[in-house]
Amino acid sequence: MQKGAVPVEGARFLDYHDGSLLYMRKIDERESAMQSTDGPCVAHRADYHATLHEEATRLGCEIQLGCEVQDVNFDQASVILNDGSVIAGDVVVAADGLWSTLRDKILGQLSPPLPTGDLAYRMTLPADALSTIADQNVQELLRPNLSTVWLGPDRHCVLYPIRNRSQWNLVLIPDNLPDNVRTQAATMEEMKQCFEGWDPRLQKLMATGDAVMSWKLLHCEELKTWSKGRCVLIGDACHPSLPYQAQGAAMALEDGITLGTLLGSLNESQHPAVCGADRRAQCILELLLVFESVRKPRTSLNQKGSQSNQYWYQASTPEDMERRNKVFRSADGWGKCEWKGADFEYQRELLGYDARKHALETYEGWEKQARAVDCNL
Repeated sequence: MQKGAVPVEGARFLDYHDGSLLYMRKIDERESAMQSTDGPCVAHRADYHATLHEEATRLGCEIQLGCEVQDVNFDQASVILNDGSVIAGDVVVAADGLWSTLRDKILGQLSPPLPTGDLAYRMTLPADALSTIADQNVQELLRPNLSTVWLGPDRHCVLYPIRNRSQWNLVLIPDNLPDNVRTQAATMEEMKQCFEGWDPRLQKLMATGDAVMSWKLLHCEELKTWSKGRCVLIGDACHPSLPYQAQGAAMALEDGITLGTLLGSLNESQHPAVCGADRRAQCILELLLVFESVRKPRTSLNQKGSQSNQYWYQASTPEDMERRNKVFRSADGWGKCEWKGADFEYQRELLGYDARKHALETYEGWEKQARAVDCNL
């Protein structure tokens, strides 16, 4: 799908202290059973952005940088920029992220994201530097294309390869940022103190880094609506979640596929019930509501699953840690499990979803109904 992406074979979950295995999720064993069209991959966000930019440019999109949106006209589907200029279209798609400006305008009230109690230390480790670690146990940890998750008390951390394995992302999650700070530079010493006493292999990995950034993790409760007039929210603007299912970017991508398929199908339709000039604006309004009805249950599933994983990944008491370790060690990934990460039906619903197929089927049902209404008039 994109340059630099690394297909992952699965994920292993380790005890924070001694690095012993709690659970191994092997993707290749379950892909066919989950009816997933493609296996999962991990990527550097800059590579992902570049892929989207290249494809948008190939399709003829005109991309203007440095354009700050000051206001939106919902009826005319237009935005007013900070220099007073107006850009109009058939639809305004507000993909402006966690701190969305247009979310407040669509809802008619302030809607700041809410603290989750967590932050993330993020650092990128060059593979060249990791290869110099003279510890066979560390090198064995890095050999397969697996995500590695250490689970401890009140915090956890994740390691995975990016950029064709030339780099590794290390994300370590406690919480110690002030309430009014979103991101800030952190010190290596500060981060190391948070994970003192953890798996020696993790300590050696951290020692190869020279810079780290801390990010406060925020989310929003389910919104009452995603659209107003011909303006619609997608991605983190309407359903930000904790990253504990690693599906945030996937959910936004599914949003884009679904919205593009619905509106693209409308644009290609030749039936007068939906393509007439007098019907176009109304059809767009209806399809934006259809889009929300299709996507909201699925994104809410991801949000709730991520919130549930916050408990499992960061058990705070000895009793909760013992329960977690017992559940993880006894799971086989094929049946039901109270931890959704090893519940087969839940994972099939989450990972085996075909957004384009579902959107096409949804559009066909909507147009069939629109034709029936037109015949009755």
